[in-house]
Amino acid sequence: MQVTLVAYYGAKPPAIEALLHSLQTELVHRLGSTFEPYEVKQVHATIIGLEALREEAETLNLNFRELRGERRPFNLTDILGFIDTTQRLPFDVQIGGFAPTVAYPFTSRGEHPYFRSFSLQGAIAVAMGWPVSGQRYPPNLDALRKRFNDYNVLHKYHRTSNDLDNDLFFVLGRVERNLVNEGKVQGAQDAMREKLATMEPVFVSVGREVLSFALYEDPQLPLGSTTSIPLGRARAELLRIVSSYPRRDT
Repeated sequence: MQVTLVAYYGAKPPAIEALLHSLQTELVHRLGSTFEPYEVKQVHATIIGLEALREEAETLNLNFRELRGERRPFNLTDILGFIDTTQRLPFDVQIGGFAPTVAYPFTSRGEHPYFRSFSLQGAIAVAMGWPVSGQRYPPNLDALRKRFNDYNVLHKYHRTSNDLDNDLFFVLGRVERNLVNEGKVQGAQDAMREKLATMEPVFVSVGREVLSFALYEDPQLPLGSTTSIPLGRARAELLRIVSSYPRRDT
């Protein structure tokens, strides 16, 4: 069993549910049965993973151990306290409406947001948005993820201290790439980007009320095997799972 902090897992506001249905329907139209959409309740945005392992008598953050070779013991009580009190929440996110001809004041992994708004990354179909405040696109999500470092939690896309990840992404489902030719895949990707660019943007708020802890065995977070714990009742239940983190001999 592992734990990740997610937004919008389970039931969703109508605007987000309608957006996800629309995007998944378009992918089915473009790719047919080679695209398997996730259940809408399963679709979520990961804020930061809290994956860990136990070595000897310590519970260590998995990403610090694996990505930077650092033994960082962490305490879920302290992490819960941080989430309860941080001024980094809430923030707003814009999904869609990123035109390819506009020079936005940010990139995502060096790419224009038009191209990053939708992508087929291996077998997964990913849509994403970015924090917004008026006419600005501040790195609110990246800053929140970095603040977790103070509690010995490393975001998996912060391999180095200079890495930036301000993407709020949703996995819409999976594509059987071996069953569809690459021309069709590229056509679907182009159509999805155009669809997102020309739609009315959807603005969502990421605050404590939409966050939950997902306890999972399968990182796709299928509904049948994932336990979702809202922040309001997380403390006692989360503290009971520490002993179930995987052990590793040193």
